Amino acid sequence: MSRLFLPFLKSVFFLFLTAGCEPRMVTGRVNDAFVTPDQMVTSDAGPIDLGGCSAEQCGRGGWCAGGECICGLGFEIDADGQCQDVNECENMISPCAPNERCINSLGDYVCVCAEGYLSTEEGCVDLDECVTGTDNCSDFATCENTEGGFYCACLDGFMGDGTVCEDIDECVVGSSSCLGTQICQNTLGGYTCTCRPGFIANGGDCVDIDECELGLSDCASAGMCLNVEGGFQCRCADGFAGDGRSCTDIDECAMNLADCPENKRCV
Repeated sequence: MSRLFLPFLKSVFFLFLTAGCEPRMVTGRVNDAFVTPDQMVTSDAGPIDLGGCSAEQCGRGGWCAGGECICGLGFEIDADGQCQDVNECENMISPCAPNERCINSLGDYVCVCAEGYLSTEEGCVDLDECVTGTDNCSDFATCENTEGGFYCACLDGFMGDGTVCEDIDECVVGSSSCLGTQICQNTLGGYTCTCRPGFIANGGDCVDIDECELGLSDCASAGMCLNVEGGFQCRCADGFAGDGRSCTDIDECAMNLADCPENKRCV
């Protein structure tokens, strides 16, 4: 046989073997194109299992095997037959501990210490915000540590939510214990009771001062001092006129106020 004829025969034999087996080009979803289960074709997106899926169609976190999409750990098949990430943090039972916070990631999740907890080698432990000074309680409030948080309560004499505390004016709202003989004076977070003018402290009470007896009045020499509760009054003596602090003689003769007999003269 001629050497020139051999290459021609090889070409004809090769075409005979490959007749009907030329790869087809398929675009779009596999189930949009009719193929038989025992065929493998090539698409412009990569290899397609003619059983019904491709790696691209299975989505991230999945692969095609035996004509079906197989999802990896942390993924699940959705209504479209693709693998979608499972948000483990939305499960009814959290995969994290009660003092941890779940953060979802693609195909996985992580657990970090929840707010109010500190990460240690032993795990997440309660953070005492009151001791570390990381609370936001008012300067006029107490801080009480709780599991995973803290509680603020306004001091006596203040009102508010603990983070904001305002002074209570006990004298205005009438919550003071001052007596009627005392004056209420408001202070920051409290109040004081002082004796009213004309009274002096006597133990926990205030008693009246007798200004007349102690010589503390300013009545005129021709006047009279009359002690009253919490003060005194001045009155002019008989034959004098004025307010008691200033008294002038009354001229009864000039004013015809005298009651002298007819045979006597008013002086």
